[in-house]
Amino acid sequence: MTIFAVVCAGIFPLFHVGRVWMAWYLFPIPNSNAIWQNFRSPLEWDVFAVSTYGMVSVLFWYIGMIPDLGLLRDRFTAAGDRVRAWVYGLLAMGLARLQPPLEQL
Repeated sequence: MTIFAVVCAGIFPLFHVGRVWMAWYLFPIPNSNAIWQNFRSPLEWDVFAVSTYGMVSVLFWYIGMIPDLGLLRDRFTAAGDRVRAWVYGLLAMGLARLQPPLEQL
């Protein structure tokens, strides 16, 4: 839900630029016209705020998925699918489940 809200919020600076093809100039990237951003503009800070909030939201979403990715890795290892087990093991960052979840309580 949060990630969807960030995607929706990310569309608004594009609308407020006036011409959507000029949204390229919102990002601090050197260009051939030597046009730089006005860092005092609220529109520029909207871009920074939405992108920072989006990165943090995706990070929290991914951290919450790590135990599930480890469980998928274990299931694909038991099923004999080595490629998927390797991919999920890479995404799970080597999470080792030492005890079943109910015994941890």
